[in-house]
Amino acid sequence: MNILFVSSQFPNPAEQNKGVFSLQIVKEVDKFANLRVIAPVASMGIFRFLDRFKKYKTNFEIPAYQAIGEIEIYHPPYSVAPKMGFIHHLSIYKVLKPLIEKLNRERKIDAVNCHWIFPDGVAVHQVCQELGLPLMLTALGTDLNYYATLKLRKKNITKALLGADKVSVLSKSMYEKCLNIGVSPQKLVIIPNGVDLTQFDIIDRKTARKKINIDETKKMILFVGSLVPVKSIDCLFQAFAHLLSQYKKSDLTLYLIGSGFLLANLKKMAEQLKINSNIEFVGSVVHAELLFWMNAADCLCLPSLSEGHPNVMMEALACGTPVVASSVGSIPDFIHTQNGMTTKPSDPRDIFEKLDACLKTDYDRKKIRDTLQHHDWKDCAKQYFSEIQKIV
Repeated sequence: MNILFVSSQFPNPAEQNKGVFSLQIVKEVDKFANLRVIAPVASMGIFRFLDRFKKYKTNFEIPAYQAIGEIEIYHPPYSVAPKMGFIHHLSIYKVLKPLIEKLNRERKIDAVNCHWIFPDGVAVHQVCQELGLPLMLTALGTDLNYYATLKLRKKNITKALLGADKVSVLSKSMYEKCLNIGVSPQKLVIIPNGVDLTQFDIIDRKTARKKINIDETKKMILFVGSLVPVKSIDCLFQAFAHLLSQYKKSDLTLYLIGSGFLLANLKKMAEQLKINSNIEFVGSVVHAELLFWMNAADCLCLPSLSEGHPNVMMEALACGTPVVASSVGSIPDFIHTQNGMTTKPSDPRDIFEKLDACLKTDYDRKKIRDTLQHHDWKDCAKQYFSEIQKIV
């Protein structure tokens, strides 16, 4: 079977941590089928002067084609403009149509699986309609939870979801959203992202801390993610400030891994709350190093306002590390008393109470890891391949 995988949420030479979950799925599905990838990259074009602002930077030096093993990956650039996201499906369609036609001529495409509903999925749906190609759309989070509520995007997203041959989502809450939109339950399937259980495993906490030069005597809370509003780091800071009042300041540190345009604002907020001496802004780290950070932490905290299926949650659980996270997306499907606690979104008091309780709980790390049985990437890929087979 020849499958075309399309997603802008995919790693490239300039953004190697972008959508690493997509690469994991591709590698595993490729074991069942002949798979090619189109991973479009945004380009500011005439608005390139805005690259000076990290919030808008898009013009990276990315090759039009690369190969990972035997997997062919195409990176066509498509034009974007600030505050004009609602029309980006038009520009991405313009570059996808001729490329998909070309690939289909070279080797007949049996099915297309597109991960990320807008703008990718809307454009791909139009192409597949015109070329008569079976399509499975996969929603990842913000594309369904947020974009589908915006007036200027909702109509196109709804049309694509209703017109696709199959729709997969990451969680029960996303499944319900699709039903409310009108997607038939016969077309819907829940396929949570997996985790590499060979890469992420339990190692001794002291050993992990030595590896990344962290004091083994301190309590350590970890956040991993982009420094953007939806991650609600301001609420985490407020909760952490209250938490510090319950501990000796020298005994507790919050580490933030990730980058984003809120960095300067968050540093200023930490100073205003007088918690800056207990917060470490680590920045981005290579994905392989997360093994040591996850094992070093006493808990991982994700206070997000919205999520699809956070991979860092899975990676922490695979390392036997408890998770305190907002009850959004797939988080309540996975987090329970045996491996962590869920919190109300935008509620610093609740985050504080759950973090405090988590730090005082003696979790069995092996039992935490055991909650991920049958959730590795191989299991995930088998489900994708099985569902794609049904639409061919």
